[in-house]
Amino acid sequence: MGIRKPVNLPRMFNGQEYVAFRTQQFLATGRDTSRNNTAFFSPEQWANIDAGRFTDWPSLLLKNGLQMNHNISASGGDEKTQFSFGAGILSEEGNVSPEDFKRYSFRGNIDRQINEKWKAGMSFYAAQNLQNLGSYESLRSAYRMPPTVSPYDSNGERVFRVLGGDGVINPLFDQENDIRQNRSIRAFGQLYIQVKPTAHLTLKTTFSPSIN
Repeated sequence: MGIRKPVNLPRMFNGQEYVAFRTQQFLATGRDTSRNNTAFFSPEQWANIDAGRFTDWPSLLLKNGLQMNHNISASGGDEKTQFSFGAGILSEEGNVSPEDFKRYSFRGNIDRQINEKWKAGMSFYAAQNLQNLGSYESLRSAYRMPPTVSPYDSNGERVFRVLGGDGVINPLFDQENDIRQNRSIRAFGQLYIQVKPTAHLTLKTTFSPSIN
């Protein structure tokens, strides 16, 4: 069991730093920085600024991901027969929901000494992989959002477009509705028959099917 933690993340402006930066940017280009200029900040943004209510957008999406790997096995036999079986599950959560990866696996082998000359056996392995890729846009959009806008309206409902006419969708909507998944199954095995007609000669034939 382990934790996947986001590291080496870019440092973004906090709310006050962003307001100061945008103010200097507008002043340097001779643009109006009064509250009448909605291109500077909208009335909703001014309300957030006055209340000191800023949004750390990346932190709304980023999280620590849990990693787990569990296996169970059994083996046994007698003088002529040996066997072993095992099953496992691998689970890894991504740092942005709903990203995750799961693998379910099953394996086994059996060997049988039929008599002094003949021997036969089989082995197999099968696995199913389930991968949720999540949204390609949610985290990127979160880093593009200014801290002066909120993902929620005054009623606590999520806003679809937090910048009004801007084309950027609220990353929380992308996170939940932009779903991409990969699923795959892989299985292979081997059957063999072995004969030893003399002390110095061994013949073996195998059949190895696979599915992918």
